[in-house]
Amino acid sequence: MILQDKAFIIAGGTGQIGSVTAIKVAQAGAKVIVPYRRRDAADKLIKLAGASAGQFLMIESDGNSVAAMQKVVEEGRQKFGRIDGLANLIGGYTGGRVDETDETLWHAQMQTNLHQAFYTARAVLPVMREQRYGRIVFIASIAAQSPAPGMAAYIVSKSALITLAKIIAAENKQHNILAHVIAPGMVNTAANRSATSGDLAKLVQPEEIADLVIYFLSDHIQHSTGNVIEIPTFE
Repeated sequence: MILQDKAFIIAGGTGQIGSVTAIKVAQAGAKVIVPYRRRDAADKLIKLAGASAGQFLMIESDGNSVAAMQKVVEEGRQKFGRIDGLANLIGGYTGGRVDETDETLWHAQMQTNLHQAFYTARAVLPVMREQRYGRIVFIASIAAQSPAPGMAAYIVSKSALITLAKIIAAENKQHNILAHVIAPGMVNTAANRSATSGDLAKLVQPEEIADLVIYFLSDHIQHSTGNVIEIPTFE
């Protein structure tokens, strides 16, 4: 299997995209470390994982600081011996023009879409540098590549996330640590289904994102780093 005997942190692994990804990563042979905030969400993921449930290490953590994520990294390394990669799938959307965006909304979008990714990467990079091996994947948005009105804080946070990934790639390639970004269009989640009246088949499917995450976590990628892969919504 493509990820056999490796160990990965899937941040946001109890979310709709994250749960699909975490389960597929486990089915690809990996051990999966998932920080969680709500016990019910963690229990639901383990139930959905079925036969792969034994490959999961669920760690209660709010993830709201580097220190919190360092504890997750250390517990995962103690359990599995190493951390081969990180997929940060934490994200959220709130719309609004710049003149409609207050400080609370602005900071909330930065916290969810940018700061959480920094916390996880900052926590795991020293371990990866010590190992001289690591794979990092972030989820941004195609909107960050082609900004449109009405999504100011969201687009800025996702654009900064892309830049963070590129910086990580530039700083760590010599240590065999590669970083990539997946930038999907509208994804087929419950929130997006309720916000659109269009053909749901045209939305980006979580399974397609999960397959790309697995590819970027795998050893199929040896030299490419710092790239942004767009998954457009079909028109």
